[in-house]
Amino acid sequence: MNKQMFINKVNEIGVNKLLMQAIRTEDDIGAVLRIHLLSEQLSEAWICAACDADNFFGEGNYSVRINCSDKFKLARNLGVPDALYSVLKMINSIRNNLAHGSGHNLISDESIDKLVNLLKSFQLENPADAWKIDDPMLVKSKDGSTITEYSIYDENTPNRLKLFICFAFLMSRLAFYLEIETLALK
Repeated sequence: MNKQMFINKVNEIGVNKLLMQAIRTEDDIGAVLRIHLLSEQLSEAWICAACDADNFFGEGNYSVRINCSDKFKLARNLGVPDALYSVLKMINSIRNNLAHGSGHNLISDESIDKLVNLLKSFQLENPADAWKIDDPMLVKSKDGSTITEYSIYDENTPNRLKLFICFAFLMSRLAFYLEIETLALK
């Protein structure tokens, strides 16, 4: 695994911008699509780094198109831990339900519960990784004071924000799994 290539690929994605758009939107569809896009691009970064092939998917007439589900499988076959692969599949399922469903209950409580349980099942032994999925997410003002607090178990936290928390937690798991101190949070 070429860790530096993984970091570079993740940085190219523009994770921060998409994450900020996902957390700021009040539109469940926008949040799901952004998190799904980030999940797919994170898988692509993993695949490139695992194969040590920066241009694995090619460009232009030589680009290789692989559906998202197969990208997740390929990433799993190239070392993404099973629990994290299951999280990626669940995010894909949420996106597919959104695209093909009735539009009711876009991000279900059941989906969030499954994501949380999958993420909790992936235990890391790294003592530096003190973040727990049930830690609150604090939204702060520019001066550093807390504006509001969201929690994965708070029924008042919208599910689109819970999905955001799960994705951020997924990224932290990948970073600590690869023993990377910072991952695209520039």
